[in-house]
Amino acid sequence: MAYLKSFFALSAVGLVLLSSASSVAAHAGWGIVVTSKGHIYFADVDNLTIWELRPDGSLHAAVTGVWTHHIFLDDQDNLYYEREEYRGNVGPYYSLWRRSPSGERTLLISPVMNREEYGGEYTVVDAAGNIYFVEGNRIVKRTPEGGLSSLAGGQTSGHEDGQGDQARFGWITGMTLGPDSALYVIDDDALRKVTLDGVVTTLVRGLLTEPADDPFFPDGSFNRIWDLFLDADGTAYLAYHGNRRLLKVSPEGTLTEVYHAAAPWSPTGVTVDNGVVYILETAWQEDIGHFGPRVRRLSSDGALTTLVTIGEVDTKEDAGLPEPSFHLESAPNPFQDRTTISYTLTAPAHIHLSLYDSAGRLMKRLVHAYRNAGAYHVAWDGTDGGGRRVGSGVYYCRLEVGGRTVTHSLVLMR
Repeated sequence: MAYLKSFFALSAVGLVLLSSASSVAAHAGWGIVVTSKGHIYFADVDNLTIWELRPDGSLHAAVTGVWTHHIFLDDQDNLYYEREEYRGNVGPYYSLWRRSPSGERTLLISPVMNREEYGGEYTVVDAAGNIYFVEGNRIVKRTPEGGLSSLAGGQTSGHEDGQGDQARFGWITGMTLGPDSALYVIDDDALRKVTLDGVVTTLVRGLLTEPADDPFFPDGSFNRIWDLFLDADGTAYLAYHGNRRLLKVSPEGTLTEVYHAAAPWSPTGVTVDNGVVYILETAWQEDIGHFGPRVRRLSSDGALTTLVTIGEVDTKEDAGLPEPSFHLESAPNPFQDRTTISYTLTAPAHIHLSLYDSAGRLMKRLVHAYRNAGAYHVAWDGTDGGGRRVGSGVYYCRLEVGGRTVTHSLVLMR
């Protein structure tokens, strides 16, 4: 029976090549698959890259210049990924692409802004080419011809089993297609099954530890499972990122812990191939932010091996990563009431633009998003993150792009 191995890369922040994140309230990216020939693909959100780790240990960039939140693989080794992009300051636009084993790319869904047409996150494709994605509190089916219908769920949240719009979902944070051709989703603290005719059944609840006893973020935020995979016998593997665990749920519903990552790392994605578990992890530290990702292999005998860590390897010269240069300035400077901060990028990048006071304390986040190449302008009215007017003095604007940082001083004279 044909089925897809599907894993996802949520977030907008997380898998960063030697970069730091300015926000604790951020998701790490996820997405890892293994082909029939042993090639490992995994998503790196902030570096706009899907990496390919080959059986000989060499690392290559399979897809670059794309901000993708998930990847999945069909039984013909076709790699699917969604792309989120901005056009100037307009967006996000979402599109779906397929990459063949030979590297040929095909656009399956043209860029759209209406998430009811296609929302990007949490997407799988069945053997007939039907696309399933999450939109709000429901799962939508899109046929190869573009026809749309609601498979399960409604406009309001909740937790109710049933068929079609009688079912209710809370917060779906993962979806895959199982060996029985049914959808399996993580919905808050539950593992749920959704047949392709829309019947929703809860299999297990109580997956989350509240509060997390080993939280990824110090404040315990985003205590969530970000990815799941079902192997051929129906065993579910869950990447419990918020509590640094890899969990396993048997077909009978028995929950066990497979792996507990040591800080600062935590699982964000998982796949299993011939009894070997592959774990995608990211890390976060107070003084650094997000870094990684790394891929680890957990063999059936319990041996754990780190295969690659982004930021600690020399990639192939043909990797093709975009290397944006950037410029930061402001005018007027000094200023009394308002100044305009301008920055220019020579290539697409995920950026963090923040303001700090003279003591180096974070005062306000201005931009935390993906941007295409171009010139951008952000106004600052002399207020902090709470909207309070700040006093005269020297402030610092910091722009982080792909692991590099530039700082610009601003002089406020009331």
